[in-house]
Amino acid sequence: MKLDTLKQEAINSAAWQAWQGWYGQLSSRDQRIVRWLAAATAVALLLLVLVVPLMQKNDALQQQYQRSMASYQLLADNAYRFGGASQSSSGGPILPRITQQAQRFGLSLSRYEQDGGDLRVWLDNVAFDDAISWMEQLKQQNIRASLVTVDRTAVGRINLRATLTQS
Repeated sequence: MKLDTLKQEAINSAAWQAWQGWYGQLSSRDQRIVRWLAAATAVALLLLVLVVPLMQKNDALQQQYQRSMASYQLLADNAYRFGGASQSSSGGPILPRITQQAQRFGLSLSRYEQDGGDLRVWLDNVAFDDAISWMEQLKQQNIRASLVTVDRTAVGRINLRATLTQS
C-alpha cells in the first residue's frame, strides 16, 4: 500500500514530469544513448556501493593478518622460554640453521617436514662432496643426522634423504 502511494507521488512530481517531457522530445538515437548512460551509471553506483566496502574490508583484514603473523612470529621465536620448542646450545630453531648452512654449501632443500623435534630433509641431485661437508658442519653445530638415505643420480651427484635432530 505504501509502495503504491510512493510510486504515485513520484510519478506526479514536477521533476518526473519535466524529465518525461525532456526525454520525450529526444530522438530515438538520443533516447537510446540516455538509456545506456543511465544503465552504466546504475552499474557504476552498484559497484561503488558493493565493491568499495569489500575492498576496505579486505584492507582491514590484511592489516589484521599482518599483526597476527607478527604476534605469531614473536611467540614462535620465544616459545623455548616457556617450555615450547627447545632451543639448542648454539641458539636458534633447527630449520633456519639447517637452511642457512645448506645455502652456505650451495645446496637447496627440495623438501622438508617438521616431525616433532626432528626435521626430515630432501636434497635432490646435489654434489656428494658438498652434501657430506654440509652434514659435517651440522654435526659441529650439535645437529645429528639419522635415517640417512643416499641414492646416486650421476657421477658425483646424489639424492639425499635424512632426519636431522638437535643433540
